[in-house]
Amino acid sequence: MSRNHYEVLALSTSLTASRSISQPDVKLAYRQALLQHHPDKSAKISSQPQRSKYSVDEITTAYKILSDSDSRSQYDQTLRLQSLQRHRDTAKGYIGLETVDLDDLQYDGTKGLWYRSCRCGNACGYLVTEHELEKEADQGEIIAGC
Repeated sequence: MSRNHYEVLALSTSLTASRSISQPDVKLAYRQALLQHHPDKSAKISSQPQRSKYSVDEITTAYKILSDSDSRSQYDQTLRLQSLQRHRDTAKGYIGLETVDLDDLQYDGTKGLWYRSCRCGNACGYLVTEHELEKEADQGEIIAGC
């Protein structure tokens, strides 16, 4: 995975904030990113053509993944796992995974999120959506990193 799709569409890269991004937000960000980075559409201030930060293909790929709820959920899980791995690689101590029962989590009905505090002090360190619970019901486990 070369680019963060949230960054490509100029959306919040925070994993907790990314869950509140709606489909219309993704679509609007996609259109704005295309206008900003498309070689024929972007405003050329100088006489020399400037190379865009993201290609149209990268923007389209980001939109396709983030606009589909299943693909987005899978992508978010991949980002969480990468984040956990980075923390493990840079941490002086051991950062492990915890096994938590659903009864140990608190539920926010307005957002449809299950959450629990983390050892780092974040009150909503472990977040799980209803969609993730339903999708992984057969597995019996969900990986939710802080």
